[in-house]
Order: sequence, then structure tokens, then C-alpha cells
Amino acid sequence: MTTPRRPSSSLALDPEILLSHSAWLARLARALVARDDEVDDVVQQTYAQALARPPGHAGNLRGWLGTIARNVVRMNARSQSARVAREIAVPAPTPVETPVEAVERAELRRKVVEAVLALDEPYRSTVILRFFEEQEIGTIARLTSAGEDTVRTRLRRGVLRLREQLERKVAEEARGAADEGAAARALLYLHLREIAAGGGGGGATGSAAAARGLSREGLRLVRDATVRRVAAAALVVAAATFGWWSTRDPRPAVPGALPAEHASKPPRAESPAAAVAADRSVDPIAPVASTPPPAAPSAPAIPETGTLRGRVTGPAGAPVAGAHVWAVRCDYHEPELGLFDFAERAEETLRAQDHGVPPHKHFPATTDDDGCYEITDLSPRPSWQLLAFDRRVGATVSEVRRFDREQRTLTVDLRLVAGSRIRGRVMDEEGNPIGNAIVRLVSRADHEEPWDQACVAGVIGDDLGRFDAGFRCGQSIEVDCWAGGFLRTTPSIVRFETPIEEVVIDLRLRRAPGTIVRGRIVDPDGRPLDLLALLEKEFPEIPAARRPFQAGLCAIPAESWPQADESEIPPGGAEGRIDFVTGLYEVAVADDFRGVLELRIARAIVGTATLADPKQPVDVPCDARLIPPTGASATYPIRFVDAQTKLPIDLSRQVSPWGSDTAGISAVPMPGESDPEHGLVVYRCAPGLLKIEALLRGYACGLYLVDVPADPPAEPAIVELWPAQAVVRGTIRQADGAPASGVRVVLLRKEPGGTINAGDLATNPDGEFEFPSVAKGEHFVVTNHPGSAPAVVRLDVEPALAPLEIGLAAGVTTRFRVVPSPAPASARTRFYVLDPNGLLLDGVESTPEEGRPSASEFEFSLLPGRYVAQVVRTGFAPRDVAFDVPAGDEIVLSIDPLPSDEE
Repeated sequence: MTTPRRPSSSLALDPEILLSHSAWLARLARALVARDDEVDDVVQQTYAQALARPPGHAGNLRGWLGTIARNVVRMNARSQSARVAREIAVPAPTPVETPVEAVERAELRRKVVEAVLALDEPYRSTVILRFFEEQEIGTIARLTSAGEDTVRTRLRRGVLRLREQLERKVAEEARGAADEGAAARALLYLHLREIAAGGGGGGATGSAAAARGLSREGLRLVRDATVRRVAAAALVVAAATFGWWSTRDPRPAVPGALPAEHASKPPRAESPAAAVAADRSVDPIAPVASTPPPAAPSAPAIPETGTLRGRVTGPAGAPVAGAHVWAVRCDYHEPELGLFDFAERAEETLRAQDHGVPPHKHFPATTDDDGCYEITDLSPRPSWQLLAFDRRVGATVSEVRRFDREQRTLTVDLRLVAGSRIRGRVMDEEGNPIGNAIVRLVSRADHEEPWDQACVAGVIGDDLGRFDAGFRCGQSIEVDCWAGGFLRTTPSIVRFETPIEEVVIDLRLRRAPGTIVRGRIVDPDGRPLDLLALLEKEFPEIPAARRPFQAGLCAIPAESWPQADESEIPPGGAEGRIDFVTGLYEVAVADDFRGVLELRIARAIVGTATLADPKQPVDVPCDARLIPPTGASATYPIRFVDAQTKLPIDLSRQVSPWGSDTAGISAVPMPGESDPEHGLVVYRCAPGLLKIEALLRGYACGLYLVDVPADPPAEPAIVELWPAQAVVRGTIRQADGAPASGVRVVLLRKEPGGTINAGDLATNPDGEFEFPSVAKGEHFVVTNHPGSAPAVVRLDVEPALAPLEIGLAAGVTTRFRVVPSPAPASARTRFYVLDPNGLLLDGVESTPEEGRPSASEFEFSLLPGRYVAQVVRTGFAPRDVAFDVPAGDEIVLSIDPLPSDEE
């Protein structure tokens, strides 16, 4: 049965309900305004408007309050901008300008006009309409047949390009100036940024007013004629970029005393060419003289960009207005998400975006009234996948799309697959809620594999018997349910009739035939046990709604116990259910049943009791010591700080850095113990090697390694992140000059403790690659492609870095053999090739499979020179051997087994 939820016609707000959101609203206001003393004003104005105009329904109250708060901040900014404009508009004394100054000013105007006309379309026409013709955003959108968000993006990008051109000219004219002139120029830029950051508006009028006000102050600061030209150009740039500067978050970083120690030694074990070997201490790396990059020109060309546009329609073909569209960067030219993966996390992605936390590699847009979207300024080097979502219609994903040298604009139309949020209750035949019941949903859609997932009904309190499966979509969805002591329901089919807010399903279970046995779950001493609290203690990394999955009870007939396969329930047995409210178990068995009751946690038997008579229930003990370790038995605090300022990075509006152990198991941030506003994340993880992948906006990417002890340290480890200040892009070609597609490219950043993985990707069919967020400093680009020798390029990254041209060469085939050979049946073997300074060039990981041992023979293509081979095998001591290429027929590496106490 499907029942759409209908909003109520009105809602009278209780002030107590509003006040319960005070802390959250204050945090939101603090993120929206520049000064802390404005926070209380925004909160009070938000509450005043909320009480004056209550919402039409009791939906997402927090989201509704957030919208009011943003509107309040926006209106306050407009009022402030208007006040500043009125004050600036007061006529100032007309400065007396010399003929030389008049000529210089006219020349400056000519240079600015030339710079604007040199912009590529659509930036040129957009900038002219806004700043020269003083047209409003909406008017420009109508004239150019684009959305208002697109117009704002074009303005911002166009102004940035204009600023870059003028700043280059400023730098050229200032080259060779006296020290006092350079100091005056620096002081002027500082003054411009202070005024721009504190201003508002950003429109044509506001920019002109800012230029007038800055001109008076700038000419007072700078007297020298040469520096005056520099200042005048800077003033025009500042006026044009006034709105861009004013949108930046001017809040200062949170101060705090931090230890200077930081952890950084990075491999990426799952892709050997992406890092330095995980189990090896790496020495600082000397410059690598292989394929040096070309010298950067003084004025690099503005990089080309691509545009994705199209229309979003519903299942019936009608355009969908207000749908959310994301372009997702695909660095390996493979789909990032399938339909059902995306549908499951679409609402989470949208919530993060509403809170200012766009996920990594996602570029958002919203469809207009005709269902059209446009996403501009995309890099043409990676591939892109389009995702579309509307919570009242459905979701969809596109195939991977890519630009080529001839086509920088792609049209991708998207048709949503119908979907909705699904929730409901599980009850018995009398209407009593049943907790800890399993609800299974199978989604089906054309050209997609079925998506099978289960959720558990609430186990205590008001959530007892309630389930929420989240947003689901598909041509059809099957729903069924089961619980211990009850019969499994017949699958029911859910079909969506869009638009719809959500689907509510009530599931009723019938009692299983036989005798119902109920009894207590107790501790080893026979005392009642709070099993839910035990699960929370043992599995804190698992969401509370899914912890009941970890515990189960079953009845095993005496003739089948003990079982050879503990994962199956034998004939005559039965699966039970645990009632977390009463602390009782419940299982339905045959009247003549004789056997054993087993309590299982995390698939391990933690307690048994003999059931001699179904009419005489028994207590089932639980021995927590028998619960198998999950690996996540340690906590490790890490504070992320800015490498330049040494201040904590505010993570409250970011996606926390992702962590995993060497087995790929995720390390879960602990919300109650972490302090994201001050850069502190406490991870629940396994002792040993922890890999942290930091992908924070505004900072260079990095993969860091920390060694997690069994006991949490007194002070958090420090991971320093460098601001992203450059883009590294280039083209890789075969020996014959043809583009090299699918080449693995790794970017390594040199740091005092070794090298940090700053990103890895694959070239597109045109041989192009791009790393969009790179810190300044010494880096290495390493290429890896079957049949070609690794190429290494050392480069000093600067903001104006020219594109790289890297050629591949065949190299000399070099063979290796590890002895003893073959490897032990359970041993994993990792083989790496490094340069003499420890820079990883290539590598292979071999694991046993289907009874076959890991490999002992390896082959690489290498250029003539000196290298180091490193082998790491389970149960053996690591071995490093230096060798020269050409190396003859085969290089043999003998390894020695570890003593038994060191394995």
C-alpha cells in the first residue's frame, strides 16, 4: 500500500520549538556573516520573521529557518551596500590632474578595454553587459539565454581572467622599480583587499563607486609616476573584482597553540605508482634529471574550458524545473556512481551542499523553468558524469562523457527514473509494532543491475517498528519483511506516481506456527543484560540504526548441533528475534523440539543454552569476551592545520578527510569526540597503519600515513595541509607523437619527511591530464604505462606554470625473480622499482588466489640507468637491491624468513 504524505494547511509555531534550534542557527549565522558581533542580530531577525510568517507545513523546519537566515543576511548586505554607495556618492573635491596624469589615465582605460575585448566568449559579452552597459543579472540571463547562476559564474570567471591579465601587465611595468615603489604597491594592494573584503554589492554601480573611493586613496599613497600606473591598473582590477572579493569568507582562522610535529610519509599501497613504498623509510629526494619541463612563458594563455548543458525531464518526458544537477569529475574515465548508488546518497549530497559543503569533484547546477541546466568552466581533460535529482520526481545518472579538441560544449539530456523516499512500520496482526524486523527492498531499472538492500525496524522508544529506507528509485521496487517467530511476507511491488513527497508502507507479519519460546538474555553471572548498550560499546563505528544486525538468536536441533557450517540454520531449526525493549529473546519452534539455543554476535557464538522443553524457557547467557574483534578497536586523534599559518582548519563546513587501514576498511570519525571547527577529527580504527586522504577545498590534495597505537595518544597528531595555489596540466605522447591514452599519472610533492601523494589519475583519449589543486613547491610527475618506461618530470610548481609535454619511451625489458620460489600459499608479495633517491617508479602487488601462491617473477620496462628493487613478502624480511639497466637475463633477489616471533 502506498500513501503519499500531504502537508498540513497551516502551522502555529511554538517559541520553544524555535528556541531549540538556537545553537544550530547561531552556527549558521556565524558562517554567513563576516563579524561575530553580527551573529545575534541575524538570529533575532530570523526569529522575528519566523514568528510573523509561520510556514505552511511542519516539514523541514531547520531548512526553512536556514532560508530565512540567508535572506536576512542578503538583505542586510544590500542595505549596507546601499549605505556605503550613498556615502561614497557624496561629491569629493575634484583633484587637479596634470596633463601627464591625464594621458596615463586615458592609456590605462585603453588597456582595460583591450583586456576585456581579448576575453573569450561568453565571458567577454557578459562582462561588457554587466560592467559597461550596467545591466542586471536577470536581464543578462534573458539576453544570453542562460540561467542566472550561469551568468554569475561567467562574471566571476571573466573578472578573474581580466584580473590575471592586468596583474601580469602591472608586474611587467613594475619590474625594476625602486624599493619604495614596490613597497607602495604592496601597501596599495593590501588596502584594496581590506576595503573590498569589507564591502558589499558587487554590481556595476557598486564597482564604480568602489573605484572612485579607491582612486582618491590610491593616488594619495603613490606619488611616483611609474608606481602610479601600477596603482591605477590595480584600482581598475579591484573595482572589477569588488563583488568577487566580497563573496569570500573573511572570518579569521581560529587561533590555538599546536605542537610543531606532523605526520607525513605517504604510500598508496593499492596503486604502487602512486606513492613511496608503505613499509619503507624514504630519504629526501634529490632532483631527478629526466625529461625536464619546458620553461614557463611570462604570460601563459588562459586555459580552455568546457560546458555541459541539456534538459532534465521526468519519466513521462515533461521538463522538471528546480532539479539538482551535478557534473562529477571522472579522473579514470569510468563512471563514479551507478543509479542506485546515487539515489541512495542524493539527499545526503544535497544536504551537504545546502550547508556549504559540496562533495569533492561535484559541480552543481539547478534547472530553470524549462528544465534546462548549464555547467560551465569545466576542465576538458578529465571525463564527466552527469547526476540529476528531484526529491518529488526521481533521479538518474548519465554515461561518462568527455570533451575533445574540436568539441568543448556537450549537450546531455537527462530523463529521471521515478523515485521517492520510502518509510513505514512493521506490525503484527493486532497492530502492535515489531522491533528488530528486517525490511528488504530490491530496486530495478532498465540497463541497471538490481539493487538489493535491507534495513532494520527501530528497536526501542518511539522508533519501535518504524523503518526508513531513504530515497529509492526504479521502474519497480519489491518490498518484503521478516522477523524471528513470524512468517516472511509476500513481496509487494511499489510503483511511483510522480510528483510525490514520500511513500508510506505498513507491513504486517503473521506468527509462525509452533510453540513460541521466550526467555531472558543474561550475563555470565545470570543477571539481566542490556544487549543494546553492549552493542553500542563493541561497535561504536556502526550507525545506531544498524547495530541490531550484529546480534541474532537461533534454535538448532540436538541432532544437528554442533554444526559444520554455522552460517546456515539446519532443517528443523528456527531463527529467533531479540526484543531490545524487554531484553527477551523470542523463537518459534516445533512442539517436540529438543536442541540448543545459540546467541550470535558478529557471526560468532557468544552464548548457548539447552532447550529440553519448549514450554520451559531458559536464559541464554552472553559472554562479551567471545565477540570477535572488528579491527576498529583504537581511537586516534588528528588535527588538520594550515601549513603556512599553523592554525587549525575549520572542518565544520567541509567533508572530513577520509581514512582507511591497509585492508581498505574505513576509519570512522567519532562525532562526540571530534571538534571539526578547530580541525580535530578522532578516528575509530584498527591499530597499525592508517591512511588519510585529505581532499579539502582550498588545499592541495594529499595522502598521509600515520601509525596508530593500541592506546590513544595524549595529544593529537598534526597533519599540515598546504593551500592550493596552482594547476598542473599537460599532455603525454607516444614515441611517434600520438596522444597516449590511459596512462597512469602520479603527482608527488616533496616534503621534509619524504614525498606526499598529491594525486593520481589517467590521461584522457587525447593524452591530457590535469591536477586542479596543487601547492607551490617541488613536485614530481611520474607516468606509468604498460610497455613503456616510467617517465619522471621534476618541476617547481608556481601559479603560472606552463602545460607539460611528456614523451614515453619503450625502455629495456628487465626481469626479476624472488627466491625462495614459489611463495608460501598464504603470502602476499609486493615488488617495487625505485630510483636511487627512493622515488617510486613502478610496482606490482601479488596476492594468493584460488590456491595459487603470489607471483615470484616480475618484469618491468626501464630506461638505462641505476635503480633500486625492493621486495616485501609476508613472513620474510624486506630486501633492497641496487641494479643497473641493462641488467642481463635476470636479477635474482634472495629473501630470508623472519623469526617466528617477528612474523
